[in-house]
Amino acid sequence: LPLGGTGIRTEYFGARDKGKTERGWYLWLSQAVYKKFGGAMRYDYFDPNTSDTKQGDATGTFSLAGHYFWDANVRITAAYDIPRLLKGNSMFSKAANDRRDNTFTLQFQYTY
Repeated sequence: LPLGGTGIRTEYFGARDKGKTERGWYLWLSQAVYKKFGGAMRYDYFDPNTSDTKQGDATGTFSLAGHYFWDANVRITAAYDIPRLLKGNSMFSKAANDRRDNTFTLQFQYTY
């Protein structure tokens, strides 16, 4: 976009561990707004046991973040994560027994 840099990232992974198959992926989008501000969105999916669809242990997390770049060494980030326990084989539908466990994080990062 014309007001700053845009980034898109994605990753997929799968693994076998002690007789079960795990898989996951994420899609991440970030946007810089001039030199002082930025924002990001991410959806992260993880199923620790794809072999057992009745277990209902897959999670999907939607995340939003805003960044303020104080100077070349200091970044302040406010992030909000919305994790969901997912229903059956769905990658997006919330299960009935999902807990309300959203998280807000405020981070100050200094590098030199």
